[in-house]
Amino acid sequence: MLDGPHPALLVQGDDELGALAELHMKLMKANVNVYAATGVADGGGSFGYVIYVRPEQYNLAVAALGL
Repeated sequence: MLDGPHPALLVQGDDELGALAELHMKLMKANVNVYAATGVADGGGSFGYVIYVRPEQYNLAVAALGL
């Protein structure tokens, strides 16, 4: 069964060591609970990462990541 919509953020950036840890650190410091995430690297030095957060924390997550 499909349900939704589910609030999510798409983050893209340079594929470097610690890039995702830095994102999660910012969210943790803002007390944002990430309940799911998925990502992909393109092999050319970039990544895409989808972060799912609770609806009531979406604006807080956006602010924490500076989006």
